Amino acid sequence: MKGAAPLRFLVAPILGSTVLFVVALVLASWFPTITQRLRDSGPFNVGQILAVLSSAYRAVLHPEGRRDIREDFLHFVSPHLTQSGLAKWGLQVTLP
Repeated sequence: MKGAAPLRFLVAPILGSTVLFVVALVLASWFPTITQRLRDSGPFNVGQILAVLSSAYRAVLHPEGRRDIREDFLHFVSPHLTQSGLAKWGLQVTLP
């Protein structure tokens, strides 16, 4: 695999996490009473935990989720793989 492929694969999650972190900071600083009320809400916290666990199960532990992750990864990374990398993943090898 060429060196830039893993870095390009991580750009979207890093940008998304940064945006969500900034939104959380803005909410906490501009609307402190709303964020405090959400923090103190038991049902909200339980819902958040259940949503995270459900998403993690569907994405990582469920066979269809793993297959989707693999297909997405290979679709993104395959243009950056060398000929031997393509052969290792069982993808079509085109000779120049």
